[in-house]
Amino acid sequence: MESRIVLAKDSVKICSPWIGPKYAKLISNLVDRSVQVKIITTYTSYSNSSDEEEKMYGDTVDILRQTNISERASHRARDVKKERISYKIVKNALILAKMYVVDRKYAVAGSANFTYYGQTKNVEHLFYSDEPNEVNQLDRDFETIWSALKAPETVEDSTSVMSSLAQRLLE
Repeated sequence: MESRIVLAKDSVKICSPWIGPKYAKLISNLVDRSVQVKIITTYTSYSNSSDEEEKMYGDTVDILRQTNISERASHRARDVKKERISYKIVKNALILAKMYVVDRKYAVAGSANFTYYGQTKNVEHLFYSDEPNEVNQLDRDFETIWSALKAPETVEDSTSVMSSLAQRLLE
């Protein structure tokens, strides 16, 4: 799955409660390559955890925030209106869905988080498809979840909270 995401040309949609820092950097690289990225993830604070993966989750959120701010800065400099990254970080709802749609041509759904263990170590079950009807259905499912997530469930929405922060930083 990671290899398909890395090779994305146009768009990537990710719904995963956990995104590891390595994969957040991968997402940032996609944005640098002008790939449109849309993410749904969960915010959880694990700063006191003994699990290194959990401790690094805060880094993941920071990487997504910085990617968004950098993206807004580069867009402002070029006067480009379409943002390449948008995300919703959910706190007051439990996101368990794991969905990945790449270029609206390839889709994955199943149990794997977008983390090191989810991608390499855990025994996971995934459904892969490049069949157009199945890919379109998963894309619609992602958009249904995206549309349903509003305050108070969404603790941070790149299209609102980050807009005001980025504007202040860029003035």
